[in-house]
Amino acid sequence: MKTIYIEGMMCEHCKKHVEDAFLNLGIKANVSLQDKKAIIDQEFDDKKIIDAINDAGYKVKEIING
Repeated sequence: MKTIYIEGMMCEHCKKHVEDAFLNLGIKANVSLQDKKAIIDQEFDDKKIIDAINDAGYKVKEIING
C-alpha cells in the first residue's frame, strides 16, 4: 500500500483529475479531497506516480510506503 500526499487539490474537479491521472497508469486510487491524499493498494514506481500527478497539474508532497 502507498499513501500519496498531493498538493493543489481544492475541489471535486481537482479530485477527478487526480483519479484520472491514476487511472491512466492503470491504478485504482482512493483519493481524499479532505485529506489531500490518495491511497493505492498496489506496488507502483514512485517516479511514474509523481510524473503523472505533475502532468495533471498537482504536486506530490510525500509518498509513504506500507
